[in-house]
Amino acid sequence: MDAAFVESLLRAGSTCYVRSVHPDADDDYELRLAADGGSEIDCVLPELAKDAFRAVFQPEAMMAGDALLAVNQTNPCSRQGDEEYDGKGRPRRYTFRETTPPFLLSEQLRALVRGRRPVSLHFHDYLDEGAALTAAFVSETAGTLDIDGERRPIRIVRYEGDDFVLELVGDTGLVLSVSRSGGEYEMRLLGIRTGHP
Repeated sequence: MDAAFVESLLRAGSTCYVRSVHPDADDDYELRLAADGGSEIDCVLPELAKDAFRAVFQPEAMMAGDALLAVNQTNPCSRQGDEEYDGKGRPRRYTFRETTPPFLLSEQLRALVRGRRPVSLHFHDYLDEGAALTAAFVSETAGTLDIDGERRPIRIVRYEGDDFVLELVGDTGLVLSVSRSGGEYEMRLLGIRTGHP
């Protein structure tokens, strides 16, 4: 699976299915892409659809962001101080300048991964008073990912740090999973539906 193929998946109308694990909840979300590339997504917990929110990732986040969004109990959890709430309407709307979608690294972090260099990023950073977590490349293995109902072969690039794990789909920047605290906090990509034939 190469970057061009992943780009074709991340189009407006596609849905990334993710599992959010948190000590208070374990939920499966639909992250519905509202813009190509994932720069705008609607975060929906199907059984609480009325509590959905729109996440807007500014160009600077998509280019150089160093945080991955987590979604817990229908609320965003971004890098500390990065979340901007845009009114009280429905659906709720949040804007991010340093945080990227749960399923995608910024361009800057992707470049580090391509070189198998260490990465530092924020994920549930309130647990560390806002500090970033650092992980180093440890392995590359074979795996699969559900795309439009079909298990597709992928390369899983694994990074590990102090009680922190990041798994990626090859060099594409697509995040398969990010977890910390022995898996107590995790976002895991379960599959992607493109809505395209």
